[in-house]
Amino acid sequence: MTAGPEWWQNARHLLAASRTRRAKQSSTSLLFPASLALINLFLCAYSENPIKEDPSGHSLSLFLLAQGLGILMLTLAHLSTTGVEILRKSLVMPVPGSARLAFAIASSARVPAIQAVVLSNVFFLLVLYHSSVATVLLVPLLGGVMAADIIVLASIAVVAAIRISRPPTIVAAWCVVGLLGVIAATLLLPLPAAPALLPPMSWTARGITASVAGETWKAIIYGAAGTALLLASIVIGRRIA
Repeated sequence: MTAGPEWWQNARHLLAASRTRRAKQSSTSLLFPASLALINLFLCAYSENPIKEDPSGHSLSLFLLAQGLGILMLTLAHLSTTGVEILRKSLVMPVPGSARLAFAIASSARVPAIQAVVLSNVFFLLVLYHSSVATVLLVPLLGGVMAADIIVLASIAVVAAIRISRPPTIVAAWCVVGLLGVIAATLLLPLPAAPALLPPMSWTARGITASVAGETWKAIIYGAAGTALLLASIVIGRRIA
């Protein structure tokens, strides 16, 4: 009796190899994610007043763009360093692309630094928006879906780059430069809709704004859109991984 499909068994073997590599690191490495969470909470607190004073949600979208950039950079850093060797070795083994993609996503989601940023971001949003039970329930959902979308899209980009023998650092650089360009456009363009250039962060901001305004159905729609993007990305990613 197997514990799951073959591609997941292969992904678990890759994850076991990744855990073995991380086990060799010193326990002091846990200081980094803890420090990162505190720094992120400090930056979140600095953004509190601009977000509260902007009912349009523009400042919230910009804040989530910055948070998304942090998650993207950490995911790409992990896959371009710790994960790249395992992914490259898996190319010469009978490992399906879906297993490599599952490994990239699962290993990234288990990185303490990424977890620290995501959890501190969700904690800040819960402190900021706790006007109703629906909002308290929807904020973690919307934030979690946003983080999952970013991790999955970054994983697909890196796995695809490794498959065609391209350095993942080039992919990482282009992704970061592109997102920085969107943030710069958001700051420079005098358009309230500028942050809408880049979902899923804009969908998360609109969902939270709708939930705070009492329009729960709109928040659910934006959450469903983020979930649909997540599922579509996984389906497409399995074909190109």
